[in-house]
Amino acid sequence: MWVTIQYECGQSQSVEYIHEPGEFCPQCGAKSAWHENDFGDYYLGERIVCTTCASSWTMQGPRPADQYRRQVIAQLLEVE
Repeated sequence: MWVTIQYECGQSQSVEYIHEPGEFCPQCGAKSAWHENDFGDYYLGERIVCTTCASSWTMQGPRPADQYRRQVIAQLLEVE
């Protein structure tokens, strides 16, 4: 699913998120994790979000979603 992130500077970015059946959230355990359809960068890896507990994480581990990832989560919830 393609989602659009609106930044404070007025710019926007469209990013594709994919849900794989076996993926789960390490924060809450729900199988509602979605990952960006790219490899991310060398240090962080791809970004993953959970639509159940509103957490976002990379290889560094889970944390509360920032304002931009909350936009992603809101759009993903529309299709779940």
